[in-house]
Amino acid sequence: MRQGYTCALDYSVRGGDSTGTATFGQLKYAQEVKRGDLLGQGLLYTLYGTAGTASTVIATRKRADGR
Repeated sequence: MRQGYTCALDYSVRGGDSTGTATFGQLKYAQEVKRGDLLGQGLLYTLYGTAGTASTVIATRKRADGR
């Protein structure tokens, strides 16, 4: 898509018309918002995985005092 164009967001199968459109700027903004959401989710999952790995290592390590 290029600057100045619009695109159909949804398509009516019955009538054959687009039921919603977006401009180039609107789509770029939506992509930026989605990218920020995905970044937040990725960071959260990474921290969750790191915490899980750390707790597993701590729980299963051999103790120096023989327990």
